Amino acid sequence: MKKLLLSAAVLFFFGASVILTTMSYQKEAKAESPIVYAPLTLYTKDVRGQSSEIWLIANNDITKQQKINITLPAGQLIAPQAKLDRDASRVVFVTMDANEKETGIYSCTITGSDVRKIADAPTGTNNGITLQDAY
Repeated sequence: MKKLLLSAAVLFFFGASVILTTMSYQKEAKAESPIVYAPLTLYTKDVRGQSSEIWLIANNDITKQQKINITLPAGQLIAPQAKLDRDASRVVFVTMDANEKETGIYSCTITGSDVRKIADAPTGTNNGITLQDAY
């Protein structure tokens, strides 16, 4: 009986020491401040054989729609693929030629200015380019 009580006491003190040690090493976790994205929604209007239109909706209010007027090089049309970047300051979109073959990826500001070519479509392959799963 003495051995049983002694064993229980030893196990109790061992368990208590493990719990106290764990509690002493516990650190306070601080969460990062959340990322606040601009309340903009982007969508495209697709017209076959013509350049698609890119539109913005501000503050999720459909009465505040704005078309983004983008000037591209001759022979380039906007494909029906467009996304906002993470801070909603630029639009990234795919371009195509008149045969509806992708030619590249461009970006511009949300006002349509500062148009820049980001990437060319692969040539000599049957692979297209897409913004699926892109940010």
